[in-house]
Amino acid sequence: MQGTAGTKTRKKGTGNIRRYANGVWQSSFAHHGKRFFMQAVSRDEAEKKLNCALQFAKSSAFDGTKEALDQHLKEMGYPSGLSRTEPEIISSHNIKQNSENSWRVTLMIQGRQYRISAVSKEEAQRKFTAFQAATEKGEFSFTQESLDKILKDSGFPAGRFCAPRSPVEKKEKHGPFQNGVRYRREGFWEARYAFQGKIESIYAPTEKEAQKRLRAVLVAIDNGTFVGKNKETFCGYLMSWLEHAAKTSLRPNTEKKYRMYIQAHLLPYFGEAKLQSITAVSLQEFFDLKSHSGRADGKEGGLSHKTLTDLRNMLKKSLNYAVNPLKLLQHNPAREVELKFHRPKPVSLITAEQEKVLIERGMKSDSPIGWAVVILLRTGMRRGELLGLQLGQIISNGSCFRVEKSLCRMEHPNPQQAPDYTRIDVWAKKKNKTGLYLGPPKTESSIRTFPVGTQVKECVGKLIAYQERLLGYSISQCPYQGAENFLLVSPLLRPYDPKTFDAHFKSFLKECGITGVGVHATRHSFITNMVQKFPEELPSISEIVGHSDKATTLGYSHGSDQRKQNLMDSF
Repeated sequence: MQGTAGTKTRKKGTGNIRRYANGVWQSSFAHHGKRFFMQAVSRDEAEKKLNCALQFAKSSAFDGTKEALDQHLKEMGYPSGLSRTEPEIISSHNIKQNSENSWRVTLMIQGRQYRISAVSKEEAQRKFTAFQAATEKGEFSFTQESLDKILKDSGFPAGRFCAPRSPVEKKEKHGPFQNGVRYRREGFWEARYAFQGKIESIYAPTEKEAQKRLRAVLVAIDNGTFVGKNKETFCGYLMSWLEHAAKTSLRPNTEKKYRMYIQAHLLPYFGEAKLQSITAVSLQEFFDLKSHSGRADGKEGGLSHKTLTDLRNMLKKSLNYAVNPLKLLQHNPAREVELKFHRPKPVSLITAEQEKVLIERGMKSDSPIGWAVVILLRTGMRRGELLGLQLGQIISNGSCFRVEKSLCRMEHPNPQQAPDYTRIDVWAKKKNKTGLYLGPPKTESSIRTFPVGTQVKECVGKLIAYQERLLGYSISQCPYQGAENFLLVSPLLRPYDPKTFDAHFKSFLKECGITGVGVHATRHSFITNMVQKFPEELPSISEIVGHSDKATTLGYSHGSDQRKQNLMDSF
């Protein structure tokens, strides 16, 4: 009887385990030139017997005889000793439906398979119960004839076969196709068309409606506007779109935010829903739910209005791409989603009196933070743009700024997806999850060149002189004559981390008696002052601050109480 080695290998000198074709497992080991064999019904039992025997063979109680080993195994809880425990006659059985009126019982008896057929699950169960009772009495002689006789004697005339079934009436056939449509025996009409090498069907309650739908499909196919059926899931499509958009248009921080939206909000809600099943109604229900519950952090309340707006903008972008050029959807359902009215929080502005104090204190300051505050108030630059400004981008003897980069802290991006980002905090620990990166500014229109005033020039000169004092030599002696040096540096000659700069900014304003104002308020104050003084120069102001749309610039402009009073007093 041919045996096969077990799937697990054992070290040399620890015995051997094999399985034979009849299902018997055998373990063996050598002791003083003599080999001892033990049988088992499973590999687990064979391995346990072998380990027990090896341990016994090492003891002085073993006299090298089979009888001693057999007695020891029986004492250790193996009643059969060197032999195997005799298994049950029926080792396994399974009841399965083959067709509408056909069931099958599959039996495994001592390594051989037997089958019993029945017309129902109940009959299959009754046949198995009758055969099981006969085997317990020893009536089964391990042949198909014996199985058949047992079942017939138990009241099943067909034995191990199915009882004859009454003839089944043939179902009515579908009608023939005429002009692309046909009547189906289920009671409705079917129309067929070919699209991209596949035959598709559309259904209608009447022949006229089926022909109408078919004509609409054929016209759309001819015009190139038809959207065929697809099995793409909604969330699966969003993830594939995100991978594409991350390589072409999304900033790394935006890509991270969108991925969180999909995984934390959209996927748990929509699950495996198909892309083409998503409607404006289902999206509106999702946004209504998220407006009052379903935060990702588990806290009570809904998502903020800004988060809901960003989420809707993401869906608009992604589903626009599904409409054109992918042609996976007929229209974009996200365009019809409406958010509840939200009154934005008022921006804390810097008043004219506060601005005057900040300019005076900043010009007299001996700290780079004070000079940076003056530059922000007199240019309207974004925080990241000022922190990422290098001396090589200050042109025309300091009279113009060229904004090309922005400094931000972000999670380490994929270099292939974010080739425009360069990490600059080489002094930081490699285990940090985030880093300081120099990359492109917020939008394409943010890349700009604009002139600066006298106060800004003076602050630039002070910042360069401050950096030279820290270096101990002239900027011109630096590599590339200092073109890659940052304008605003800390006492350690490193660019400021955005959060660190925010803390220093608030400390400086607190020294000036101003609280509750952030860095971005300087941008609002600059645009407000410029629009109020030169309203006819709105296009130039938009270019200076890096806005692509004049309406955005006007959104940054705010009225003042004094100007409102002057307007009312003019009557």
